[in-house]
Amino acid sequence: MEICKLLLKFSRTRQAHFEHTGFKSATKMKAISKIQRVAGFFSGKQPEVQLRAVNQVRQEIIEILPSEYSRFHKLRRTMLDLLDLAKIATP
Repeated sequence: MEICKLLLKFSRTRQAHFEHTGFKSATKMKAISKIQRVAGFFSGKQPEVQLRAVNQVRQEIIEILPSEYSRFHKLRRTMLDLLDLAKIATP
């Protein structure tokens, strides 16, 4: 799967979750907005460039990660693996 598409899917699902549960805050919505903006800009680019985009929004991804004990633990693991891959692949 394309990396930026994965980021967009992640941000949309987290946004829907926060809106549904009522746990949305200004910082979480700002993080989601930045992830969507950066992922939209870098979609369609080379995979190496998309990994650099992941590094640009690293802090925002960490901000909205689900808990390791929630039912979204697989999504959490996927995003943590993506963060590790981006850290290793880009200097």
